[in-house]
Amino acid sequence: MLDIKRIREDFDNVKKAVESRGQGDFGIDNVITLDKKRRELLAEVEQMKNKQSISSKQIPVMKKEGKDTTELMAEMKKLSDEIKVLDAEVGQVAADLLAQAEHDVVAQPVMATDSMELAEKVSKEIEKQLESLPTKATAEQSINTFGRIIVTENLEQAAELANKKAPEHLELALDSSLEREKIQSLVHNYGSLFIGHGAAEVFGDYAAGLNHTLPTSGSARFTGGLSVRSFIKTVTTLRTDNTKSGAKKSAESAGYLGDAEGLAAHAKAARLRLE
Repeated sequence: MLDIKRIREDFDNVKKAVESRGQGDFGIDNVITLDKKRRELLAEVEQMKNKQSISSKQIPVMKKEGKDTTELMAEMKKLSDEIKVLDAEVGQVAADLLAQAEHDVVAQPVMATDSMELAEKVSKEIEKQLESLPTKATAEQSINTFGRIIVTENLEQAAELANKKAPEHLELALDSSLEREKIQSLVHNYGSLFIGHGAAEVFGDYAAGLNHTLPTSGSARFTGGLSVRSFIKTVTTLRTDNTKSGAKKSAESAGYLGDAEGLAAHAKAARLRLE
């Protein structure tokens, strides 16, 4: 007979391992190992059903903590999607860095993370993906010369580094959370910002409609991407009424500033307006 209690307990251990990944208790390799156990448990349930050791009438009444066998199987299958996403994140980050590296040999693919484990996994994944990359010669030289994976004390420090670097493209490869919202509020020097695992930078290059004429070489500290405003001539005008108090205050202030700068003609030109 199917031991649904044992399967529930084993599956709960798998689920806890996945949920605890954010606290660093389990690496991705460990989670995938546990996923193998999940698949074994799932196969056991399916096999027992096929052998009719439990009938369709029995399934709904075999409950543990309010979940019957059918629900447990559905939960097992759903968990596999989360594990696949977890495993894919490393591949996505590595691919995004290589997408920048293959532009030219002086490209600067940089990653900042507060996880040494993630840094090591991404580094290994980059080497793996490089082997089959048609643009390997360019990307590899870029990675070896200018590529960096920086391990910070926390994500706030990573955001600070991003602001100093002022990259053309900045990705926040984080799950949707309050923490991601916080980091998003801290970064402000970038050409375009890509938020979340699904927001690949290459979408901005090719398909998502974002501006792709962006500031490079750190110029995102003081300017944004090319826009219609870049072709607009901005001029200013000044008209005064010397009978108004504002005109008098401006003249007095300009006179003092002229004195402070040692520009006597400036000061005189201002004060003549007071006569």
